[in-house]
Amino acid sequence: MVSNPRKTPSIGGSYQPLNMPIAVNVTSTSDGQPISVAENRNGRSVPSKVENVIDLWELDDEWWRTESIRRRYYRLLMESGRVMTVFKDLSTDEWFCQEY
Repeated sequence: MVSNPRKTPSIGGSYQPLNMPIAVNVTSTSDGQPISVAENRNGRSVPSKVENVIDLWELDDEWWRTESIRRRYYRLLMESGRVMTVFKDLSTDEWFCQEY
C-alpha cells in the first residue's frame, strides 16, 4: 500500500497549456467544408489543398458562461500527406489549427 504523504499535490513552477490554437486562413465550400488551409512556412503563407476530411465533430461547451465554446472540428488529410486538425469557432467565424 502507498503511504499518504499528507501534502497538497502541486505542479511545481510555472506551466503552459499544450497545443494552443493558431489562427489560419481556410478556404471553404459554401457549406463550410475546408478545401485549402494557408499554412505559415518560413514566414510565408502557403496554401495547401485538402485531400480528404477524415473526421468531423462539434464541441458545444461551457454554455452556462457569458461566452460559451462552440467549435466545429475537422481532421484533414492534406495534399502533402500531412494530417492536421483545424476548427472553426462558430461564435466568431474564425479558423484555427491546433497542430503545427
